[in-house]
Amino acid sequence: MKLIALVPVLILVDGERVTIPVGEEVKDQHPSDVEYLLKNNCVEDQDAKAAIDKATAKAEKASRAEFADARQAVLGAKEAITAPEADK
Repeated sequence: MKLIALVPVLILVDGERVTIPVGEEVKDQHPSDVEYLLKNNCVEDQDAKAAIDKATAKAEKASRAEFADARQAVLGAKEAITAPEADK
């Protein structure tokens, strides 16, 4: 799990307060701290975000293919019921 700070995050390291700036990785935190930071949108899990982005892209690709197939079926049906133009 790679956590990136979305806001400045104050943590204690060896009894000293350390500020992790926005965009930097938050490492070596207790699971309860990680849960709190995620729950309050202070950090973003880059691995989870990548998995969601990948799943979204896959779903969009499937939707586009389904739409294209449905469109072709409608166009095919329309051509089947359209009378050909008579020669003049």
